[in-house]
This record gives sequence, C-alpha cells and structure tokens, in this order.
Amino acid sequence: MFIDLELEFDGQEYKVPSNKVFGLIRAVELVVSAEDLAHRRMGAISDGYSAALNFAGGNTTGEEVHLFMIDDIDSVAKRMESVYTILVDLICMPKNLQKMQSKKKLKKVVKTKSPKA
Repeated sequence: MFIDLELEFDGQEYKVPSNKVFGLIRAVELVVSAEDLAHRRMGAISDGYSAALNFAGGNTTGEEVHLFMIDDIDSVAKRMESVYTILVDLICMPKNLQKMQSKKKLKKVVKTKSPKA
C-alpha cells in the first residue's frame, strides 16, 4: 500500500489518498518518462508535475509550472529540484511512497507560488 501524498502549487494544497497513488503514478507516466527525468528535461518535468496536480484536483498547465520554476533566478535550482524529486519518487522509486512498518506518513509537498501572483 502507498501512503497519502500532498502536493502544493500556487498556495493551494492537493491531497492524494493512498488508494489513488497508483493512479497518480500512471497519470504522470503518461506525460513524463524516466528518460525525461534522467536528462532533466524541464518541459517534460513541468508537464509531469502539472499532470500530478491535475490528477489531485488542480487546474494548471505545464507552462504555468515551467514559468514558476524559472520565475526567480535565485530559486530556479531549488524549485526544479523539488518538482524533480517528487516525479522521481513517483516514477522511478515508488517504494519511497509505500507505507513503512512504523506507519509514519511521508509528506511530499512542493511549496510553490505561480508567477500569476
């Protein structure tokens, strides 16, 4: 079983219950590949995070996520790494999202603010 996940974008929090995480993984895999992640293709990564947000009930585009990541030159690396890490966990290392014996909940949150604000 997976754990509950939380995603955040533009000040809005989106929750994915544990029984929907596999669907989230599939939705993201349809948009971004492990190869895209390996080569850190920003466009694909932006689309992948947008797909995750939209699966969780959001309404955003890859372009909005991309603009957020490059909006502040001092934060580009940190923002990119946050989004990248979530997608890697979803696609390449879903074991990180499984319930641990200790039953601790892992919270995956990217605190973001869109450039629209």
